[in-house]
Amino acid sequence: MNLPHRFDVNEWFILIASVLLYTLIFFLPKRFPISQSIFIWLFNLYTANFVDFMIATEPLDLYQVNDGPDYELFDLLIYVMLYAPTAYLVIYLFDRWRPMGVKAALYLGGWALATTGLEEIAELCHVFEFSGWRHLYSIPVYALVYGLNLILFRMLRLLYTGSPKRMDKG
Repeated sequence: MNLPHRFDVNEWFILIASVLLYTLIFFLPKRFPISQSIFIWLFNLYTANFVDFMIATEPLDLYQVNDGPDYELFDLLIYVMLYAPTAYLVIYLFDRWRPMGVKAALYLGGWALATTGLEEIAELCHVFEFSGWRHLYSIPVYALVYGLNLILFRMLRLLYTGSPKRMDKG
């Protein structure tokens, strides 16, 4: 794994966004057992990594991440420090607010739009360089990934507790 060629705006974006995201999560009350949190993190780490390698490398090669096609430390940090905790936050707030029906669809759509907006900011900071991908494509991808996260989370909760309901009182 390579270090960045230059430490510039894309690395700063990743570090600052990571600090903000982890600070927010750190101050949230504990909601899930550590095993569920680890599952969420690992599932999203591998999902993001897999999807990026499928569409950001040959033969599709729809975008570059960071400084080019070589895998570098900050590519890994994107998966660990940005994608995984964002999905954790989506699940956390969904479990807290428990939207149903149309509200659940709007919740997922809102997160997909918000994440796509953050992706646009990341592109301005040269975290991504799109060559065939469009932000419009990201909206259904994020909605699908977040929906899959919620389904897997409910299944995990059911296996863990015998009930898909949340485990706390608040």
